[in-house]
Amino acid sequence: MRRCCFLLTALPALAACAGSGDAPAAETFRVDTVAGVVRAVNVGAAPPWTLAPERVIGSLGGQGDDPAPDEFGTIRWLALDRTGNVYVADDALRQIQVFNSAGAHVRALGGQGGGPGEFRSVPAMAFLGDTLVVMDPGNGRLSLLDRRGVQLGQWPMLRMTGTADWFHDLGGGIVAMMSLVPSGAERALGYILMTSAGPFDTIVPPPAPERAVVTGLECDSHDGSIHFWTDPLAPRRLAVPAPGGLMATAWSDAYRIAFLDTAGDTMRTVSRPDRPTAVPDSMRTRLDAEYDDWRGELPMGTSCDPAGRGDYEILPPLEHIAFDERGRMWVETLGGQGRGWDVFSPEGRLLGSAPAAARHERVRPAIRDNRVAVVEEAPAGHHRVVVYRLRAGR
Repeated sequence: MRRCCFLLTALPALAACAGSGDAPAAETFRVDTVAGVVRAVNVGAAPPWTLAPERVIGSLGGQGDDPAPDEFGTIRWLALDRTGNVYVADDALRQIQVFNSAGAHVRALGGQGGGPGEFRSVPAMAFLGDTLVVMDPGNGRLSLLDRRGVQLGQWPMLRMTGTADWFHDLGGGIVAMMSLVPSGAERALGYILMTSAGPFDTIVPPPAPERAVVTGLECDSHDGSIHFWTDPLAPRRLAVPAPGGLMATAWSDAYRIAFLDTAGDTMRTVSRPDRPTAVPDSMRTRLDAEYDDWRGELPMGTSCDPAGRGDYEILPPLEHIAFDERGRMWVETLGGQGRGWDVFSPEGRLLGSAPAAARHERVRPAIRDNRVAVVEEAPAGHHRVVVYRLRAGR
């Protein structure tokens, strides 16, 4: 269940990398143009692929006074470099822990402070080529480090905080960072485009279309406190920067991804029509119990708008959209069998689908070179990092 308080919310061909030859396409793939909009439609079963666990990083024990590098406190972000190293931003220590392709600890970057190479917070990071750019809003800067952690420089940034998809890889060494950017005479929430040479452009997403759905509750108590509850089954709008200066947008309850220009005009769409999946009884029972527990914790006399939850029978198929360094689109899906990944070529052809394990929803996956790094729950509530490698076939 997603609970929040003033949070900021807001994929070159894979087949050649996943196998030795070109993987077969979906059963039916067609592209047509209607009223100037290019439509890529994928129908039928996708080539079956597998996400094989490559390494597991994380040990039990908690932080304590002298934690081991893999005894994580608060993981905020993950990144992968071109050699397969995984970078784990641990905000509890204000450090980035680096582990190699075998899962062994290599080095720690940063630490609490305001000096060169130090951080007051580590909410996100991304690679611009071989340069690691690290958000440090507590110090009002982006720190630029090489892969060994040597400080290369810094750029100023707004002191924005919260949980958000801060960085998006657009391929070609370009990364988009969420920020407040100029929009006419004012500033709006948008994205700064940057390379290792520095920022070079901005994108302001077009306004989101209105839709009459109950996405959650806002409840006011007599003591002045405000409480939020977001319905995980409610349709929500996904919107992320895409290659070519576009925005990839979709509603989570329909498998149709539209690519919009800055004026809000649809340039092309990618879709995968499928039969809707009913919400499993086990999931409904669990969500009902979580909702009842949340309502039971509210102070007496609390009033909510709306008064109750929406009644949703269909499982929203779309969870997350991302692009990798080759411009391929990765779509995280949710169905009756759990989570999965659909991977599309830049022109919108479905190349393959792989089942995926459940992950921590507040830490976005890191994707690079057919690897996916995610945060998962370990025993006793601890978190661990698992790196999977995409392979052709089951």
